Amino acid sequence: MKYKLKELLVEKGYIRGPFGSALKRGELLSEGIPVYEQQNVINNHRDFRFFINEEKYKNLKRFTVQPNDLLISCSGTVGKVSIIKNDDPIGIISQALLILRPNTTKVLPEFLYYFFSSSKGYNSIVSRSSGSVQVNIAKRDVIEEIEIEVPNLNIQRKIVNILKVLDSKVELNKKINNTLEQIAQSLFKHWFVDFEFPNENGKPYKSSGGKFVESELGMIPEGWDVQPINKLAQVNIGKTPPRKEKEWFSNNPNDVRWISIKDLGESETYILNTSEYLTSEAIERFNIKRIPNNTVVLSFKLTIGRIAITIGEMLSNEAIAHFLIKNNMLNTPYLYLYLKKFNFDTLGNTSSIATAINSKIVKSIPIMVPEMKIINEFYNIVEPLFNLIKEITVETQTLENLRDTLLPKLMSGEIRIPEAEEAVESCLQKNN
Repeated sequence: MKYKLKELLVEKGYIRGPFGSALKRGELLSEGIPVYEQQNVINNHRDFRFFINEEKYKNLKRFTVQPNDLLISCSGTVGKVSIIKNDDPIGIISQALLILRPNTTKVLPEFLYYFFSSSKGYNSIVSRSSGSVQVNIAKRDVIEEIEIEVPNLNIQRKIVNILKVLDSKVELNKKINNTLEQIAQSLFKHWFVDFEFPNENGKPYKSSGGKFVESELGMIPEGWDVQPINKLAQVNIGKTPPRKEKEWFSNNPNDVRWISIKDLGESETYILNTSEYLTSEAIERFNIKRIPNNTVVLSFKLTIGRIAITIGEMLSNEAIAHFLIKNNMLNTPYLYLYLKKFNFDTLGNTSSIATAINSKIVKSIPIMVPEMKIINEFYNIVEPLFNLIKEITVETQTLENLRDTLLPKLMSGEIRIPEAEEAVESCLQKNN
Protein backbone atom coordinates (compact mmCIF):
# COMPACT_ATOMS: atom_id res chain seq x y z
CA MET A 1 0.00 0.00 0.00
CA LYS A 2 1.24 3.50 -0.83
CA TYR A 3 1.57 6.15 1.88
CA LYS A 4 2.80 9.68 1.92
CA LEU A 5 5.70 10.10 4.32
CA LYS A 6 3.63 12.37 6.59
CA GLU A 7 1.18 9.49 7.11
CA LEU A 8 4.01 7.28 8.42
CA LEU A 9 5.25 9.67 11.12
CA VAL A 10 3.92 10.26 14.61
CA GLU A 11 2.26 13.59 15.33
CA LYS A 12 4.94 16.27 15.20
CA GLY A 13 7.29 13.59 13.92
CA TYR A 14 9.09 15.96 11.55
CA ILE A 15 11.69 18.01 13.44
CA ARG A 16 14.00 20.55 11.80
CA GLY A 17 17.23 21.31 13.63
CA PRO A 18 17.54 24.66 15.42
CA PHE A 19 18.81 27.61 13.39
CA GLY A 20 22.38 28.80 13.89
CA SER A 21 21.33 31.59 16.25
CA ALA A 22 20.10 28.93 18.69
CA LEU A 23 23.51 27.22 18.69
CA LYS A 24 25.95 30.06 19.17
CA ARG A 25 29.60 29.21 18.64
CA GLY A 26 30.60 30.46 22.06
CA GLU A 27 28.13 28.08 23.72
CA LEU A 28 29.51 24.97 22.01
CA LEU A 29 31.72 23.03 24.42
CA SER A 30 34.28 20.22 24.32
CA GLU A 31 32.16 18.03 26.61
CA GLY A 32 28.57 17.74 27.80
CA ILE A 33 25.47 16.80 25.78
CA PRO A 34 26.48 16.04 22.15
CA VAL A 35 25.33 17.87 19.05
CA TYR A 36 24.61 15.57 16.11
CA GLU A 37 26.04 17.15 12.95
CA GLN A 38 25.85 16.32 9.27
CA GLN A 39 29.07 14.29 9.36
CA ASN A 40 27.55 12.01 11.99
CA VAL A 41 24.92 11.12 9.41
CA ILE A 42 27.02 11.07 6.24
CA ASN A 43 29.68 8.79 7.74
CA ASN A 44 27.30 7.15 10.23
CA HIS A 45 29.66 7.65 13.15
CA ARG A 46 29.19 9.02 16.65
CA ASP A 47 32.40 10.99 17.09
CA PHE A 48 31.13 14.39 18.19
CA ARG A 49 32.90 17.73 17.79
CA PHE A 50 30.57 19.92 19.82
CA PHE A 51 28.57 19.67 23.04
CA ILE A 52 26.20 21.87 25.06
CA ASN A 53 25.58 22.19 28.79
CA GLU A 54 22.43 21.19 30.70
CA GLU A 55 21.04 24.72 30.78
CA LYS A 56 21.29 25.12 27.00
CA TYR A 57 19.86 21.65 26.54
CA LYS A 58 16.71 22.56 28.49
CA ASN A 59 16.00 25.31 25.95
CA LEU A 60 16.60 22.99 22.97
CA LYS A 61 15.14 19.78 24.37
CA ARG A 62 12.57 19.53 21.57
CA PHE A 63 15.46 18.77 19.17
CA THR A 64 16.56 15.68 21.14
CA VAL A 65 17.11 12.43 19.26
CA GLN A 66 15.32 9.26 20.38
CA PRO A 67 15.95 5.59 19.56
CA ASN A 68 14.54 4.69 16.12
CA ASP A 69 14.63 8.31 14.90
CA LEU A 70 15.85 8.78 11.36
CA LEU A 71 18.31 11.64 10.84
CA ILE A 72 18.35 13.15 7.35
CA SER A 73 21.00 15.59 6.10
CA CYS A 74 19.29 18.64 4.63
CA SER A 75 22.13 21.00 3.73
CA GLY A 76 25.11 20.67 1.42
CA THR A 77 25.36 16.88 1.12
CA VAL A 78 21.63 16.28 1.04
CA GLY A 79 19.68 13.07 1.57
CA LYS A 80 22.04 10.96 3.66
CA VAL A 81 20.33 8.99 6.42
CA SER A 82 21.27 7.46 9.76
CA ILE A 83 19.13 5.73 12.38
CA ILE A 84 19.44 6.32 16.10
CA LYS A 85 20.10 3.06 17.95
CA ASN A 86 19.40 2.25 21.60
CA ASP A 87 23.03 2.70 22.60
CA ASP A 88 23.48 6.04 20.81
CA PRO A 89 23.93 8.96 23.24
CA ILE A 90 21.17 11.43 23.95
CA GLY A 91 21.85 14.66 22.07
CA ILE A 92 20.32 17.34 19.88
CA ILE A 93 20.54 17.85 16.13
CA SER A 94 22.17 20.77 14.34
CA GLN A 95 20.37 22.92 11.77
CA ALA A 96 21.78 20.78 8.94
CA LEU A 97 19.65 17.80 10.01
CA LEU A 98 16.04 16.69 10.16
CA ILE A 99 14.48 14.13 12.48
CA LEU A 100 11.84 11.79 11.09
CA ARG A 101 10.04 9.94 13.89
CA PRO A 102 8.21 6.87 12.50
CA ASN A 103 4.77 5.74 13.65
CA THR A 104 5.66 2.13 14.51
CA THR A 105 2.05 0.95 14.16
CA LYS A 106 2.42 1.55 10.42
CA VAL A 107 6.10 1.27 9.57
CA LEU A 108 9.21 -0.21 11.13
CA PRO A 109 11.92 2.43 11.60
CA GLU A 110 14.48 0.10 9.98
CA PHE A 111 12.21 -0.33 6.95
CA LEU A 112 11.96 3.43 6.52
CA TYR A 113 15.73 3.69 7.00
CA TYR A 114 16.37 1.14 4.28
CA PHE A 115 13.99 2.96 1.94
CA PHE A 116 15.89 6.24 2.31
CA SER A 117 19.21 4.39 2.10
CA SER A 118 18.23 2.96 -1.28
CA SER A 119 18.82 4.84 -4.52
CA LYS A 120 15.05 5.32 -4.93
CA GLY A 121 14.63 6.81 -1.45
CA TYR A 122 17.76 8.92 -1.76
CA ASN A 123 16.64 10.30 -5.11
CA SER A 124 13.19 11.05 -3.71
CA ILE A 125 14.89 13.57 -1.42
CA VAL A 126 17.59 14.89 -3.75
CA SER A 127 15.10 15.47 -6.57
CA ARG A 128 13.22 17.83 -4.26
CA SER A 129 16.35 19.80 -3.43
CA SER A 130 16.60 22.22 -6.33
CA GLY A 131 17.43 25.85 -5.74
CA SER A 132 18.44 26.69 -2.22
CA VAL A 133 19.07 23.19 -0.92
CA GLN A 134 18.98 24.03 2.74
CA VAL A 135 15.66 25.88 2.45
CA ASN A 136 13.87 23.54 0.08
CA ILE A 137 14.69 20.23 1.74
CA ALA A 138 13.83 21.68 5.14
CA LYS A 139 10.30 22.57 4.09
CA ARG A 140 7.82 20.18 5.64
CA ASP A 141 5.47 20.19 2.65
CA VAL A 142 8.32 19.19 0.32
CA ILE A 143 9.62 16.07 2.03
CA GLU A 144 6.40 14.89 3.67
CA GLU A 145 4.76 14.39 0.28
CA ILE A 146 7.20 11.63 -0.71
CA GLU A 147 5.23 8.47 -1.57
CA ILE A 148 6.43 5.13 -0.23
CA GLU A 149 5.20 1.61 -0.95
CA VAL A 150 4.78 -0.01 2.48
CA PRO A 151 3.72 -3.67 2.97
CA ASN A 152 2.24 -4.99 6.20
CA LEU A 153 4.41 -5.14 9.32
CA ASN A 154 5.04 -8.88 9.04
CA ILE A 155 6.45 -8.51 5.53
CA GLN A 156 8.42 -5.45 6.64
CA ARG A 157 10.10 -7.49 9.37
CA LYS A 158 11.14 -10.18 6.89
CA ILE A 159 12.52 -7.58 4.49
CA VAL A 160 14.41 -5.82 7.28
CA ASN A 161 15.91 -9.11 8.48
CA ILE A 162 17.19 -9.89 4.98
CA LEU A 163 18.73 -6.48 4.54
CA LYS A 164 20.23 -6.54 8.04
CA VAL A 165 22.28 -9.58 7.07
CA LEU A 166 23.85 -7.55 4.25
CA ASP A 167 24.28 -4.50 6.45
CA SER A 168 26.04 -6.51 9.14
CA LYS A 169 28.54 -7.77 6.61
CA VAL A 170 29.03 -4.26 5.19
CA GLU A 171 29.61 -2.87 8.68
CA LEU A 172 32.09 -5.65 9.48
CA ASN A 173 33.94 -4.98 6.22
CA LYS A 174 34.27 -1.29 7.02
CA LYS A 175 35.60 -2.06 10.49
CA ILE A 176 38.16 -4.45 9.01
CA ASN A 177 39.27 -1.84 6.47
CA ASN A 178 39.52 0.80 9.16
CA THR A 179 41.69 -1.51 11.26
CA LEU A 180 43.91 -2.36 8.27
CA GLU A 181 44.47 1.33 7.47
CA GLN A 182 45.21 2.09 11.12
CA ILE A 183 47.87 -0.64 11.05
CA ALA A 184 49.41 0.93 7.93
CA GLN A 185 49.25 4.43 9.45
CA SER A 186 50.88 3.23 12.69
CA LEU A 187 53.70 1.60 10.76
CA PHE A 188 54.15 4.75 8.66
CA LYS A 189 54.38 6.88 11.80
CA HIS A 190 56.88 4.49 13.39
CA TRP A 191 59.12 4.51 10.33
CA PHE A 192 58.72 7.99 8.86
CA VAL A 193 57.67 10.26 11.75
CA ASP A 194 59.42 8.63 14.71
CA PHE A 195 62.22 7.40 12.39
CA GLU A 196 62.36 4.01 14.08
CA PHE A 197 62.59 2.04 10.83
CA PRO A 198 65.05 -0.88 11.01
CA ASN A 199 68.68 0.06 10.37
CA GLU A 200 71.19 -2.22 8.64
CA ASN A 201 71.31 -4.34 11.79
CA GLY A 202 67.55 -4.55 12.16
CA LYS A 203 67.58 -2.13 15.13
CA PRO A 204 65.31 0.99 15.45
CA TYR A 205 67.21 3.74 13.60
CA LYS A 206 66.69 6.74 15.89
CA SER A 207 66.97 4.84 19.18
CA SER A 208 70.16 3.20 17.95
CA GLY A 209 71.91 6.51 17.33
CA GLY A 210 71.09 6.98 13.66
CA LYS A 211 72.48 10.15 12.07
CA PHE A 212 70.24 13.07 11.05
CA VAL A 213 70.63 16.09 8.79
CA GLU A 214 68.74 19.38 8.52
CA SER A 215 66.02 19.80 5.86
CA GLU A 216 63.09 22.12 5.13
CA LEU A 217 60.92 19.60 7.00
CA GLY A 218 63.25 19.54 10.00
CA MET A 219 65.74 16.85 10.91
CA ILE A 220 65.61 13.76 8.66
CA PRO A 221 67.80 10.64 8.49
CA GLU A 222 71.12 11.01 6.72
CA GLY A 223 70.86 9.96 3.08
CA TRP A 224 67.21 10.97 2.80
CA ASP A 225 65.95 13.91 0.75
CA VAL A 226 63.05 16.38 0.49
CA GLN A 227 61.70 17.25 -2.97
CA PRO A 228 58.61 19.05 -4.31
CA ILE A 229 55.97 16.58 -5.34
CA ASN A 230 56.11 17.64 -9.01
CA LYS A 231 59.70 16.36 -9.17
CA LEU A 232 58.50 12.92 -8.12
CA ALA A 233 55.12 12.74 -9.84
CA GLN A 234 53.25 14.38 -12.68
CA VAL A 235 50.60 16.54 -11.01
CA ASN A 236 47.38 16.88 -13.01
CA ILE A 237 44.24 18.86 -12.23
CA GLY A 238 40.72 17.92 -13.30
CA LYS A 239 38.09 20.01 -15.09
CA THR A 240 34.37 20.70 -15.04
CA PRO A 241 32.54 21.11 -18.36
CA PRO A 242 30.09 24.05 -18.56
CA ARG A 243 27.28 23.18 -16.16
CA LYS A 244 24.66 24.79 -18.39
CA GLU A 245 25.52 22.31 -21.15
CA LYS A 246 23.96 19.23 -19.59
CA GLU A 247 24.88 16.92 -22.46
CA TRP A 248 28.39 16.51 -21.02
CA PHE A 249 27.14 15.04 -17.73
CA SER A 250 25.69 11.61 -17.13
CA ASN A 251 24.28 9.23 -14.55
CA ASN A 252 25.16 6.24 -16.72
CA PRO A 253 27.73 3.90 -15.10
CA ASN A 254 28.96 3.05 -18.61
CA ASP A 255 30.40 6.56 -18.84
CA VAL A 256 33.53 7.63 -16.93
CA ARG A 257 33.31 8.29 -13.18
CA TRP A 258 33.93 11.95 -12.30
CA ILE A 259 35.15 12.68 -8.78
CA SER A 260 33.88 15.65 -6.75
CA ILE A 261 34.95 16.80 -3.29
CA LYS A 262 31.69 15.37 -1.98
CA ASP A 263 32.57 11.97 -3.47
CA LEU A 264 35.95 12.08 -1.74
CA GLY A 265 34.22 12.92 1.54
CA GLU A 266 32.07 9.81 1.22
CA SER A 267 34.95 7.50 0.27
CA GLU A 268 37.41 5.78 2.55
CA THR A 269 40.91 4.57 1.63
CA TYR A 270 39.82 3.82 -1.92
CA ILE A 271 37.29 5.68 -4.04
CA LEU A 272 35.03 3.48 -6.13
CA ASN A 273 31.81 5.47 -6.56
CA THR A 274 30.99 8.92 -7.89
CA SER A 275 27.65 10.71 -8.02
CA GLU A 276 28.20 11.85 -11.62
CA TYR A 277 29.85 10.67 -14.82
CA LEU A 278 31.18 12.44 -17.91
CA THR A 279 30.63 11.30 -21.46
CA SER A 280 33.55 10.43 -23.72
CA GLU A 281 32.60 13.44 -25.84
CA ALA A 282 33.08 15.72 -22.83
CA ILE A 283 36.49 14.21 -22.06
CA GLU A 284 37.69 14.80 -25.61
CA ARG A 285 36.06 18.24 -26.05
CA PHE A 286 37.50 19.71 -22.85
CA ASN A 287 40.73 17.69 -22.78
CA ILE A 288 40.05 16.31 -19.30
CA LYS A 289 42.90 14.27 -17.84
CA ARG A 290 42.09 10.63 -17.21
CA ILE A 291 43.12 9.28 -13.80
CA PRO A 292 44.55 5.75 -13.98
CA ASN A 293 43.76 2.94 -11.59
CA ASN A 294 45.60 2.99 -8.24
CA THR A 295 46.31 6.75 -8.32
CA VAL A 296 46.31 9.05 -5.29
CA VAL A 297 43.84 11.96 -5.55
CA LEU A 298 43.75 15.05 -3.32
CA SER A 299 41.20 17.85 -2.86
CA PHE A 300 42.88 21.26 -2.62
CA LYS A 301 40.10 23.85 -2.95
CA LEU A 302 37.42 24.78 -0.39
CA THR A 303 37.82 21.47 1.44
CA ILE A 304 41.55 20.84 1.67
CA GLY A 305 43.16 17.47 2.20
CA ARG A 306 40.60 14.81 1.31
CA ILE A 307 42.63 11.89 -0.04
CA ALA A 308 41.83 8.55 -1.64
CA ILE A 309 43.18 6.01 -4.12
CA THR A 310 41.28 5.29 -7.32
CA ILE A 311 39.84 1.93 -8.29
CA GLY A 312 39.73 1.84 -12.06
CA GLU A 313 39.95 4.77 -14.45
CA MET A 314 38.34 8.02 -13.30
CA LEU A 315 38.18 11.79 -13.87
CA SER A 316 37.89 14.70 -11.46
CA ASN A 317 36.81 18.31 -11.25
CA GLU A 318 39.21 21.26 -10.96
CA ALA A 319 39.25 21.13 -7.14
CA ILE A 320 41.08 17.78 -7.19
CA ALA A 321 44.67 16.93 -8.14
CA HIS A 322 46.06 13.52 -8.96
CA PHE A 323 49.64 12.30 -8.91
CA LEU A 324 51.20 10.06 -11.55
CA ILE A 325 54.33 8.71 -9.87
CA LYS A 326 57.35 9.07 -12.19
CA ASN A 327 59.75 6.51 -10.71
CA ASN A 328 60.27 4.06 -7.86
CA MET A 329 61.37 6.80 -5.46
CA LEU A 330 57.68 6.81 -4.42
CA ASN A 331 54.86 4.30 -4.39
CA THR A 332 51.10 4.67 -3.97
CA PRO A 333 50.77 3.47 -0.33
CA TYR A 334 53.64 5.71 0.83
CA LEU A 335 52.26 8.79 -0.97
CA TYR A 336 48.73 8.16 0.34
CA LEU A 337 49.90 7.76 3.96
CA TYR A 338 52.31 10.70 3.68
CA LEU A 339 49.56 13.06 2.46
CA LYS A 340 47.17 11.75 5.12
CA LYS A 341 49.66 12.89 7.76
CA PHE A 342 50.67 16.11 6.01
CA ASN A 343 49.72 19.42 7.64
CA PHE A 344 48.14 21.36 4.77
CA ASP A 345 47.87 24.47 6.94
CA THR A 346 51.61 24.93 6.39
CA LEU A 347 50.96 25.63 2.70
CA GLY A 348 48.74 28.67 3.27
CA ASN A 349 50.02 32.23 3.43
CA THR A 350 46.73 33.97 4.18
CA SER A 351 44.23 33.81 6.99
CA SER A 352 42.00 31.54 4.91
CA ILE A 353 43.57 28.22 3.98
CA ALA A 354 40.59 27.58 1.66
CA THR A 355 41.70 30.44 -0.61
CA ALA A 356 45.44 30.09 -0.04
CA ILE A 357 46.10 26.88 -1.95
CA ASN A 358 46.23 26.75 -5.74
CA SER A 359 47.62 24.25 -8.23
CA LYS A 360 51.07 25.88 -8.13
CA ILE A 361 51.25 25.39 -4.36
CA VAL A 362 50.00 21.80 -4.67
CA LYS A 363 52.83 21.05 -7.09
CA SER A 364 55.32 22.38 -4.54
CA ILE A 365 54.17 20.16 -1.62
CA PRO A 366 57.42 18.96 0.01
CA ILE A 367 57.77 15.20 0.04
CA MET A 368 60.24 13.40 2.27
CA VAL A 369 62.05 10.81 0.16
CA PRO A 370 63.60 7.92 2.13
CA GLU A 371 66.47 5.80 0.89
CA MET A 372 65.35 3.34 -1.80
CA LYS A 373 66.00 0.30 0.39
CA ILE A 374 63.77 1.64 3.17
CA ILE A 375 60.88 2.67 0.93
CA ASN A 376 60.96 -0.71 -0.83
CA GLU A 377 60.92 -2.58 2.49
CA PHE A 378 57.98 -0.47 3.65
CA TYR A 379 56.12 -1.11 0.40
CA ASN A 380 56.59 -4.87 0.69
CA ILE A 381 54.99 -4.79 4.16
CA VAL A 382 52.02 -2.50 3.46
CA GLU A 383 51.14 -3.50 -0.12
CA PRO A 384 49.28 -6.67 1.04
CA LEU A 385 47.30 -4.49 3.51
CA PHE A 386 46.27 -2.08 0.76
CA ASN A 387 45.40 -4.93 -1.62
CA LEU A 388 43.14 -6.42 1.03
CA ILE A 389 41.51 -3.04 1.72
CA LYS A 390 40.85 -2.67 -2.01
CA GLU A 391 39.41 -6.17 -2.28
CA ILE A 392 37.10 -5.59 0.69
CA THR A 393 36.02 -2.21 -0.72
CA VAL A 394 34.90 -3.87 -3.96
CA GLU A 395 33.14 -6.62 -2.02
CA THR A 396 31.33 -4.05 0.11
CA GLN A 397 30.11 -2.28 -3.01
CA THR A 398 28.71 -5.56 -4.32
CA LEU A 399 26.81 -6.10 -1.06
CA GLU A 400 25.47 -2.54 -1.04
CA ASN A 401 24.35 -2.86 -4.66
CA LEU A 402 22.51 -6.08 -3.84
CA ARG A 403 20.81 -4.40 -0.87
CA ASP A 404 19.70 -1.45 -2.99
CA THR A 405 18.50 -3.74 -5.76
CA LEU A 406 16.53 -6.04 -3.48
CA LEU A 407 14.61 -3.36 -1.57
CA PRO A 408 12.39 -1.98 -4.38
CA LYS A 409 11.85 -5.48 -5.75
CA LEU A 410 10.80 -6.78 -2.34
CA MET A 411 8.46 -3.84 -1.77
CA SER A 412 6.80 -4.22 -5.17
CA GLY A 413 6.52 -7.99 -4.91
CA GLU A 414 8.71 -8.47 -7.97
CA ILE A 415 10.86 -10.81 -5.90
CA ARG A 416 9.63 -13.00 -3.05
CA ILE A 417 11.21 -13.35 0.39
CA PRO A 418 12.68 -16.86 -0.20
CA GLU A 419 14.25 -15.73 -3.49
CA ALA A 420 15.80 -12.71 -1.78
CA GLU A 421 17.18 -14.87 1.05
CA GLU A 422 18.72 -17.19 -1.52
CA ALA A 423 20.31 -14.25 -3.39
CA VAL A 424 21.82 -12.90 -0.18
CA GLU A 425 23.19 -16.28 0.86
CA SER A 426 24.71 -16.82 -2.57
CA CYS A 427 26.35 -13.38 -2.55
CA LEU A 428 27.82 -13.90 0.90
CA GLN A 429 29.21 -17.32 -0.05
CA LYS A 430 30.91 -15.88 -3.15
CA ASN A 431 32.58 -13.20 -1.07
CA ASN A 432 33.80 -15.44 1.75
